[in-house]
Amino acid sequence: MSDESKYKSLPVPYHPTFDVLDSSKIQQFQDCPRGFFYRYILGWTSEEESVHLAFGRAWHDAMEHIYQNGSTPQVAAEAYEKFVATYRKSFPNEMTDGERAPKNPATAFNALGKYIGAFRGTEMEVLFTEVAAAVPIREDRVIHAKCDAIVRVDGSIWSHEHKTSGRNSASWRDQWNIKLQIDTYSHLLFSAFPGEHIEGVMINGAIFTKSKGAEFLRIPVRKRPEDMMSYLWEVNHWVDQIEWNMSELARTTPDDPVMPCFPKNGESCSKFGCKYPGLCGSWSNPLKNMHRMPPGYVVEYWDPRKREEEAKYFARPDGTRVIIEERKTEENK
Repeated sequence: MSDESKYKSLPVPYHPTFDVLDSSKIQQFQDCPRGFFYRYILGWTSEEESVHLAFGRAWHDAMEHIYQNGSTPQVAAEAYEKFVATYRKSFPNEMTDGERAPKNPATAFNALGKYIGAFRGTEMEVLFTEVAAAVPIREDRVIHAKCDAIVRVDGSIWSHEHKTSGRNSASWRDQWNIKLQIDTYSHLLFSAFPGEHIEGVMINGAIFTKSKGAEFLRIPVRKRPEDMMSYLWEVNHWVDQIEWNMSELARTTPDDPVMPCFPKNGESCSKFGCKYPGLCGSWSNPLKNMHRMPPGYVVEYWDPRKREEEAKYFARPDGTRVIIEERKTEENK
């Protein structure tokens, strides 16, 4: 938990999420520390939601329904209703759906029918869906995570993660084997189940394009216990880097000519597109402008603990293990 007294010297307003870390926050820091500062320290995010995020969230809800109820045409129709209900929270106007193709309900309708045909008959036992966790990565640290599903196939345990993309490129397929988020899911599995039963993480991928509609692929990512030793070293390294930058931020003021922490990473801008265009090139010390948020942004802090409140199941630290149990059971204790 965040300790406000720990941050009393910061030149920015304190927020209790500063110490709450998950893979999304760490990966943003890896991509660009300055972007991390804008998003997670100042809390700035675009007021217009990305269609990719909205579509992905709706697709997750549809997939959860299929995983819970099976691959039949009736279930696919029900899953589509789940999709639409979630999608319309972000984009209520049906007249604008065409502008968002292929990330729209029409594509999802066809895709869901195609999906159950592609994987009908796949033998797997769904143990849990929507599993949230706070998993120890060090004696005094936890990382928050949320798995889409945990399944058993031929006696082995897998985490299934629903991922969507606009292109089936080699870089998209190859990223999962080295992605910190996927290693975090593996760490959760090794913490929750006997190691000899762990198989790995399965990427349940759906590719949506205007020319082909939807295509599906499953990408297995297998990790061994020794891989988890490497993961623990790396994830703690990155958390150490975040904490070091926070300590430097505490020694910085808006009057300083530059902000000597959370540096820019121009290489990520050219590869992924900057979510804060124009700010980095003109602001040598963003603290001078932290009370003048640019148009088009809102303040909204990302708190992965909220996903634990919404999860169907959750994992909690218990010594060196993680116990998975129903939320209602825990609340009734």
